[in-house]
Amino acid sequence: MAPPFQPKVVRFLVGANSYGRGFYGQFFYNTWVETYDLICDSYRKQMVVDDKVALVEMLEFKYDDARGYLALLDQIFQDSDAIILAFDVTAREELDLIMQNHAIFLEFMRRESTPRTCSIPVGLIDKDASEEICQKTSLQTPLTFTCFPRLPPELQLAILRAALRCPDPVPLPMAHIRGINLNILKVCKFFHEEGSKIFWKENTFMPLKPMTVVADLARVTITQPRAVTTAEGHEFARRLGCKYTELSSKDHEPVMEVVKDLIREHRAWTEVPSVESDSPFPAENTNPIPITQPNKKESHRRNLKRGFYLLVKSFKERASRNFN
Repeated sequence: MAPPFQPKVVRFLVGANSYGRGFYGQFFYNTWVETYDLICDSYRKQMVVDDKVALVEMLEFKYDDARGYLALLDQIFQDSDAIILAFDVTAREELDLIMQNHAIFLEFMRRESTPRTCSIPVGLIDKDASEEICQKTSLQTPLTFTCFPRLPPELQLAILRAALRCPDPVPLPMAHIRGINLNILKVCKFFHEEGSKIFWKENTFMPLKPMTVVADLARVTITQPRAVTTAEGHEFARRLGCKYTELSSKDHEPVMEVVKDLIREHRAWTEVPSVESDSPFPAENTNPIPITQPNKKESHRRNLKRGFYLLVKSFKERASRNFN
């Protein structure tokens, strides 16, 4: 007898404030709850996305209370597959709360990679490459300043800024996707110390997991107008490196679409193409094979191939702009 079908579990971390229960309640109960004292609560709901069954698990947390249970939130964040950051457009102060919690998420990732060197080889990646390619690399720094001794320090800093800064949010831990090669930090002690400061202080960052900022319009009235414009919302989400959506949690369909889009994005990262080809790039017109229980080695290899593919694609686009 064949084993019973087990749908893929997709874990969502949903952040909100006291009035943010609307999104959560609309998704699970198809009803709008005006206010609710948020607690860490978790529910599951089965749904079909693109003819595939997914078991959605959502855990909500309140922005104001995040620092009160950092250890628990760290574990929840690491285990989550997608993140929804909801806010009420009539309460501008909630943007500051989201920014503070986003900084907390970055701290969780920063402790894991501070910072990580680019380990992608120059040549094509063999499909049987071991997970050592993606393992953390401890930076060995020389004891003396040996790089460009005849160049003034300000010129060396200019070189570091040109190499380590990016106008777009940098995905962690794969900074090379944005064209940043952290191997430059290994050149000398000066480059390591000053370059690390530049990298962390002069970039914005994003985690390599789907994330959406949801602007809830449900409480907007004539007497209570919106305090955050659409343009401000888009710019805010861009700074965080995630998508932006406006909806009313009184309506069921837009809420479902946000969840479906994040599930699709999550699947794009966790499902791999056929491995019959020796090419590290995804083959066209192939059905992805879902990995129901991925291990660390498969996950590293999958992210490495996709990261290399995106890096090559970005390089081709830049070269095309330069020479056309």
